[in-house]
Amino acid sequence: MMLRLLASLFIRRRRRNKSKTSNERPPHRASSTNRGNRPNRATRPTAQGAAEAGADSGHNLNVVAGKAYVVDGDSIRVAGQEIRIAGLDAPEWDQVARHKDGHWFRQGRLAKSALIRRIGGKYVRVEVERLDKFGRTVGVVRHEGKDVGKWIVEEGHAVAAFDNRYKHVERRARRAKRGMWSNATNIHPGSWRNRKSREKKHRA
Repeated sequence: MMLRLLASLFIRRRRRNKSKTSNERPPHRASSTNRGNRPNRATRPTAQGAAEAGADSGHNLNVVAGKAYVVDGDSIRVAGQEIRIAGLDAPEWDQVARHKDGHWFRQGRLAKSALIRRIGGKYVRVEVERLDKFGRTVGVVRHEGKDVGKWIVEEGHAVAAFDNRYKHVERRARRAKRGMWSNATNIHPGSWRNRKSREKKHRA
């Protein structure tokens, strides 16, 4: 009799333990998007991925919109993406030019300052065209419906480059001697980069 009672108690205890174990919650694994509610680099969408998603969903994701933070004379950051303004090439940050009165100055800083005054901290829309070889988004930037790239070239703060869309605008700026075209000496941004690259290799 005593053995049967002990056996019955043992079976009941095992059933209770098994029931508790089956109801326990498994340990939580932090996902890649759970750290500070911010996706890691591997999961952030690229411009190409956004465009493909837009084609599938019916929404226009070929547009990046938000406040503009100016990086240099032809690059901005919008909604966490680095944007290269299409169709132009602005002087590099350290690039110099010679003023008509003879003194040399930093042309690249002047170009950046002009772009800051135009769109710095303001809402812009970027019509994405492609990604460049560095992975940056390239597109047409608009502020209040106006083409910012066209304005940059028109004011003489950049040369038309990579395609022909602003060639006629550059010709007008040259004739009017606006911006860099009023200088005694200018260096093409591409030539400046090539020169700096050669100097770097020579020092190495």
